Order: sequence, then C-alpha cells, then structure tokens
Amino acid sequence: MQEGRSAKCHPSPVPTSILISDALGPYVLDTTAGSTPGVPSGVWRPADGTGPTLVAAHPLPPLPLIVDEWSAGIDWVARQCVGADVILAGDLNASLDHLSGLGVGDGTVGECRDAAQDAGSAARGTWPVRLPPVLAAPIDHVLVGSAWSVRGFEVRTDFDDAGSDHRPVVAVLARR
Repeated sequence: MQEGRSAKCHPSPVPTSILISDALGPYVLDTTAGSTPGVPSGVWRPADGTGPTLVAAHPLPPLPLIVDEWSAGIDWVARQCVGADVILAGDLNASLDHLSGLGVGDGTVGECRDAAQDAGSAARGTWPVRLPPVLAAPIDHVLVGSAWSVRGFEVRTDFDDAGSDHRPVVAVLARR
C-alpha cells in the first residue's frame, strides 16, 4: 500500500496500528466495539458502509498472572469475527490450538477462517524470530470472513534481523 493512512487504537505503551489504503475509501474507528484488555485493539468500518470491516487485534500474552485478560482478549477477537465481510489481523498471542472451540459454523474463530490454515501454512511459526519457523509458535494471524478467499499466506523470514521478535505475515486475499 503506497498510499494510505495509519491509525492507532488507543494510547498505550504498546501501540496497535493499522494502515488502510486510501483506495478503500474513508474508514472510521468504531469506538463501540471496545478493545482487548491491556493492549489496544480496534475495529474500523467503512464510512459509507461499502467494504470490509477491518480489525487490528493484540490480546495480551497468556502469562500466569494475566491469563484471564488473555482469555478475555481472545473472546473479544471471536466477537469481532461476525459477518462475511471482515478481515482481522494481529498478534493474537495464540496458536490454532488455543483458538479451538471459538469457531461458529465453518469458522476457526467466530465466523472467520484462519488464512494460514486455508493456505496450508499454519505450522510456520512467527514468534520468536530467534527460532526457525518450524520451531517457533504461529501466534500472528489473519482471519477472514466468508466473503474472502485466501490466495496465499507467507511467514516472512527476510526481516528476522529488523528488530522485532515477531516475523511478519503476508496474506493474499480475494473477494469471492
């Protein structure tokens, strides 16, 4: 996306950001959708009602003292995956095993499918970058509603020295 605007959820020491291409038209943060506990997440809807709902999500990690907040964050993610025209992406701090039981119908989480799983790449780990993808945990996800087909999904290793402890993911989606 060469042109676009970025938006941040709520102020936090650990920000969550989304870049939305100007080609999609204006989007607005849905403040009624709430957020994940502890680390901001957000839902952006097209201002004119045309286009996908976009969700940037970052639940807290499942550490012993905050596992309830992590669980509440994963539940928030599942509640955002409603309807056909939704795309959710982020560091969910959860593998597909953690997310099992949260699907509705054919969905992996809520009504959404996991793009990596659809593309046959769900076992490629994204965190931490110090481990090879075959040993790392696949905790960064792109979830899509039924209006979207997954054309490809890749865990990128060419940025392992860029400074993040997570590997970036690239999902190629097409409207059905």
